[in-house]
Amino acid sequence: LAVDAARSRHLPDFLRKFTDRAKRMLAANWGAVSVFHQRGAELYAAEPDSGLPSPLDSGWLGQIVSKRIQEARVQRIPAGQNAIGENKRNRYLILMPIRSSGSEHLGMLCLAREQR
Repeated sequence: LAVDAARSRHLPDFLRKFTDRAKRMLAANWGAVSVFHQRGAELYAAEPDSGLPSPLDSGWLGQIVSKRIQEARVQRIPAGQNAIGENKRNRYLILMPIRSSGSEHLGMLCLAREQR
């Protein structure tokens, strides 16, 4: 990842590569990185246009990925909501905070997978 970051001149491309690698490592079916801003968060999916709810800011996923969590957690996709990504059996989100070396909340890794 350090080599990818050093070579990357375009943040969205790096975030998509980072997410794709994490997705493969953790056997997830869908992945994205949420990057925090002063007025919310922006989501970068490993596969652009990969089944993200629209508009993100007002939907349930936007509310989840905009929160600054303290530790990793698994959260069930709310009942009545569509699964994320092409695999309609994705019912769980794995959420992992991303912080700077000074513990500032920078974003969150979000992975979706089905129950095993």
